Amino acid sequence: MAVKIAEIINGKVLCCALAHTEVEIVRIEDDPVRPKLFCKAVHTVNHAPFKGFNRAQYSVLEAAILISRLNRLPMEKIESEIDYLRIGLEKTAGDRELEAWGWLMAIIEKFKAKVKA
Repeated sequence: MAVKIAEIINGKVLCCALAHTEVEIVRIEDDPVRPKLFCKAVHTVNHAPFKGFNRAQYSVLEAAILISRLNRLPMEKIESEIDYLRIGLEKTAGDRELEAWGWLMAIIEKFKAKVKA
């Protein structure tokens, strides 16, 4: 992905971003499981309007978030949420959403197989 130099901070911004906010870390609370970074926005820019997600795109996004919590949520909860998200996916998905959904479902299946082993 192409990046450009941030305008205020020492960092980079994705060229394809619809908007970006440059931040400075003001405090860190260390924690072995979930450290917290407290930031202050120093510069915000809108490059183009966000036109939203269709139901399939939303389903893929939410499934990805669930996958990030595979070690913290009961599998029954994840499967229940996936079943609900699948409804929107099946009604509005294009090739890109179906491909991404397949990747995500493969991750869940791999996790389940690892837990059984």
